[in-house]
Amino acid sequence: AGQEWGLRRMRDEKVHVLVPHGSSPELDGIVVHRCRKIDPCDLVERPGGIRITSVARTLFDVGAVVGGFKLESAVEQALDKNLVAFDEIAEAVQRLYHKRRPGSLEIRRVINSRHDWSRAVQSELELRVLRMMRKLGFPEPTIQHSIRDKDGRTIRFDFAWPHVQIALEVDHSFWHSGSDEYRKDKGRDRRAALLGW
Repeated sequence: AGQEWGLRRMRDEKVHVLVPHGSSPELDGIVVHRCRKIDPCDLVERPGGIRITSVARTLFDVGAVVGGFKLESAVEQALDKNLVAFDEIAEAVQRLYHKRRPGSLEIRRVINSRHDWSRAVQSELELRVLRMMRKLGFPEPTIQHSIRDKDGRTIRFDFAWPHVQIALEVDHSFWHSGSDEYRKDKGRDRRAALLGW
């Protein structure tokens, strides 16, 4: 399901299926996961009649398989791409959580580590920077903060502390090595500086 939804870090050569307890299919090359209950809201039928778990249920279930950072990255991506709302994930966690259920602790940690109103980071590199800032005790930034310059153009910062007009952009040479991108970034920086940032 993670691959079907296009979630990053959800690549696996094996096919994983989720079945209710009591079902014991023997399928070559397929990893079978069992659970007590699969609610109708947890299922989505895709083109071709393939039924997969919803984005919220997928995020809940994969935590035990992919680990904390990959799960957090997938949650941020799903929120950023509007594949799921934060409230849908929180509802799935509330409905499905049990401390001994695989994935429960991981998804609860991810949900509790972010504000429900906070915008999602847009890349794994931004997520790494955010985690490091939190670990080092930085004040919590506003994520994907936007301002308007004097010409009415929007300037967006990856992270910002608006009360002191400080912003942080997380760039990687892979995305920002071309001269056009570099010029755009520098132009944005100059426009922001003219506004006191």
